[in-house]
Amino acid sequence: MTEGEAFRYRRLQQRLARHKRGSTNRHKTITAMGRIMSRVTDRRGEFCAQAAAHPAQMNALIALEDLRIKNMPASAAGTLNEPGRRVAQKRGPNQDFGVVGWYPVHDDPSGGKPWE
Repeated sequence: MTEGEAFRYRRLQQRLARHKRGSTNRHKTITAMGRIMSRVTDRRGEFCAQAAAHPAQMNALIALEDLRIKNMPASAAGTLNEPGRRVAQKRGPNQDFGVVGWYPVHDDPSGGKPWE
């Protein structure tokens, strides 16, 4: 999500909180929020398709590692008394794992788009 989209989405959430349930304006706000998230979802899917297509075209065989991506952000966690190990090195990759969403690559490593 770009900075502009995040800002607009936050503003729409605030506006949504003020609307009366069932109103037409509330429905318009929900629709606008859906458009933003739809663009983000499409962008993520396109990235995964492109990222998977290149290795699939260049190699005859692709091996996928079964990583527990859900647990990776927790590996850098810790407490104030006992901080995690190598936290600074894990911070960047852990943020990227959560944003990109690699599960479409695992589902279709050939890079084909699910809608085709």
